[in-house]
Amino acid sequence: MKNLFAVLSIAILFLSTVSLAGTGTWQWNDNFIAAFVDAEGINRQRGAPYPGEQFDGQMTDTSDVLGPGVDVYYYLVDDAGNPVDNSVAGLEVWKPDGADWLGQGPTSGLGLVLQWGKQLHMDASNFDSLKLPLWYKSGQGPLDVRVFCVTGTSSGTWIETQIDSATVTLNQGESAILTVNLTVAPDLTRMVKVGVVVEAHDSTMLGKKATLHIGSVPVVTMMLENYGPNSDYRWMDVADQQYSVNFQNIYSYNNAQVQVTYNTVGRQLVGTLTATNLKPNFAYQFKLIGESTYKLGDTNDGCNELIGLNGRWWEQEWTGSSWTTGWNLNNKGDGSSPNPNDTVYYARRNTPDSGSPTGLNYKYTGYRVFEYFITDENGNAAFDYTVNNCYHVLFKTTQGSPGINDGPVVTRTFDVNPNIHTQYDTDYPEKTVSIFGEWERLPKNGVGLRPGDYSCYMLLTEESFHGSGLQGWWAHAMKGQTRFTIFAQATCKEPIIGDLNGDCKVDLKDLDMLSGVWLKCNLDPPEACWQ
Repeated sequence: MKNLFAVLSIAILFLSTVSLAGTGTWQWNDNFIAAFVDAEGINRQRGAPYPGEQFDGQMTDTSDVLGPGVDVYYYLVDDAGNPVDNSVAGLEVWKPDGADWLGQGPTSGLGLVLQWGKQLHMDASNFDSLKLPLWYKSGQGPLDVRVFCVTGTSSGTWIETQIDSATVTLNQGESAILTVNLTVAPDLTRMVKVGVVVEAHDSTMLGKKATLHIGSVPVVTMMLENYGPNSDYRWMDVADQQYSVNFQNIYSYNNAQVQVTYNTVGRQLVGTLTATNLKPNFAYQFKLIGESTYKLGDTNDGCNELIGLNGRWWEQEWTGSSWTTGWNLNNKGDGSSPNPNDTVYYARRNTPDSGSPTGLNYKYTGYRVFEYFITDENGNAAFDYTVNNCYHVLFKTTQGSPGINDGPVVTRTFDVNPNIHTQYDTDYPEKTVSIFGEWERLPKNGVGLRPGDYSCYMLLTEESFHGSGLQGWWAHAMKGQTRFTIFAQATCKEPIIGDLNGDCKVDLKDLDMLSGVWLKCNLDPPEACWQ
């Protein structure tokens, strides 16, 4: 067994003694300093009513990275190199002067813990919980992950109490925020230890290496910027009610605030959008759009191609002196992939033209509409999103009825009063408008992103509903550059007895479903139930 302070490699992890989410929560951030170590016996604590666990695997290294947190490297083998199913990264926060470890007394060398000459003396009495964000950065299979805290008394007999978070099963790219309820400790005075435990969920990870990023989850927040001047702006709201001439003259997307969050790694792209001061009572498309770098001799077009193959294609042709404005490829087929538009893309993309900048006659831009919304009377909106649908365009329900594969109907009722809503100069009657997205690719709620590295743009586009003039022509409004990685979807090798929700895992979600029907019986006659 290794000594608790046999540090193979130390990286700085920042912990905060100041709550960021609410009083009483210990958040991991930037003020409190400690170091992860390879600590197989970290929670075999002295004075506790239980012997603690023995961890077999190794934590081989840590690496400081850009942003909050550290990468921690686990290796599920023992000291002899034999495959094992568990390992722990330990964090010694505080030890009382003269304390021993597992009965070793003064020979343990343990005392007050110092880091960079600073005494780590963590008073945990003000905290009722710990929240630890982490994500599974690399590995070949699923891991069961939990975090534990050990608290200790500050005087009298030294007694430690271990409190564990729930265990979560993570696949590569997935994240979690693990919470430990510190109020169950009988005498919460010192935060003594923290451990992050990984266990092989199945035989896939026995003897394998894995990397967790501990201290943050892979989420980015960005602000969209004005796309730039556009002559095709729409100057009517979603009900085709005209904005005032003054509003048309003074409004600029420079004055809008659109904040988008998204995960930088995962099997899906998810996040939030929060907007203020967009156009009022107005419909927008939310989309991803690539940027082609394809030239003669290339074999693929990177993430631009990944977007187009699960989205739509914009085609431009070289005229001899410039690229045409372009047009959509508009044969979506039956929704399956590859569709007829993909066939055209593959057939034409390598057509040579020695006079063009790329050496090719055609240029293709991949894009996909994955969400849509209507702002309120102030031009505000807020929603969560998941990129798992692909839409052709938006329609009002007055233009047609949504089919079974089309997107959800979004409805807004509003009553314009120019005395209040200064974007208008006409007192329009109350209107109720409903819109929906026409499908482009199927299945509904099942068109994710293809695996790969993405460097592309998120884009807000004004919906024109096939109008013209003041009704606009799908003008781009705001954009922001994104970078993220999508991993391949996990597959279920075989069904598991007890997997009630069909996600190929047996966890607390299944237990919750089971508890909801526990001791229910539908036998007839009823008296046969408990015989």
